Amino acid sequence: MGKLSVLLVDDNPQFLKAARDLVGALPGVAAIACAKSGAEALARARESRPDLVLTDIVMPDMSGFGLIRALRAGENPPRIVAVTLHEGAEYRAAAQRNGADALVSKREFGALIPELISSLAGGGVNVDATQIRAQPHAVFAAGGRDRRRQRVIAIKQDGSHA
Repeated sequence: MGKLSVLLVDDNPQFLKAARDLVGALPGVAAIACAKSGAEALARARESRPDLVLTDIVMPDMSGFGLIRALRAGENPPRIVAVTLHEGAEYRAAAQRNGADALVSKREFGALIPELISSLAGGGVNVDATQIRAQPHAVFAAGGRDRRRQRVIAIKQDGSHA
């Protein structure tokens, strides 16, 4: 796939800055945009056509789930990862129902997003969509190297979402 354009969406300015600093420093990232709301994210997505959207779930004007549904309704939707502090089964189920490719805990963001981006940029993502229901901290990863990296969910090599 090559270098990715990434859109970060979070209403928390501290998390957004930390995520931007982390993601922007990764070698697999060509461009990064940020949005503080779902409405702003939709406008930025139309402008920048990102390869990957990392979105918070709980936001005031439009939930991350609303954003995910809106992005999925468009032509050639990006890969979409829901990022949250809420790791319960109900959030994993809701993420899947609303069309997220993955759910990543904010606690593991710094450890797992770099590998996700590296894997997507290299075209090497091979995952098991059923794990969105099975893993307590469902996250993306390249898979196979250790237990944490095996917690991979809901993104298919063909680009479709589960």
